[in-house]
Amino acid sequence: MIGKFLVSNLNEGYFPAFLHANWLAAGLLYSLGEHKGSESILTYLHSKLPILEASNLAWLINALCIMGISTEHQLIVDAINKLQNLQHEDGRWVSEDGEWQDVHTTLESIRAIRQFAASV
Repeated sequence: MIGKFLVSNLNEGYFPAFLHANWLAAGLLYSLGEHKGSESILTYLHSKLPILEASNLAWLINALCIMGISTEHQLIVDAINKLQNLQHEDGRWVSEDGEWQDVHTTLESIRAIRQFAASV
């Protein structure tokens, strides 16, 4: 029921809302078996990868994979590649929310990459 409601409110394949609302909805739709609606959002999100910073990439990857999206999905593969390229030489990832969030961003990035590596 909720899946059908969400799908019926897609605007040209995505929700005109914060990007994270889209990846959360895509994961939910996928887990509910609404793969067509989920895929349209994932396609939209793929086009937004260039503007995502490390914390959002990690959140996107972790949220989608937890909901069952394959780590082989092109969005996940490309998000992982970008996330790996954002790692600093000292091993950390910088948070766009400020230095005080670098530890959280680093931990979530490691979680995303480990999740990906475990399935490859």
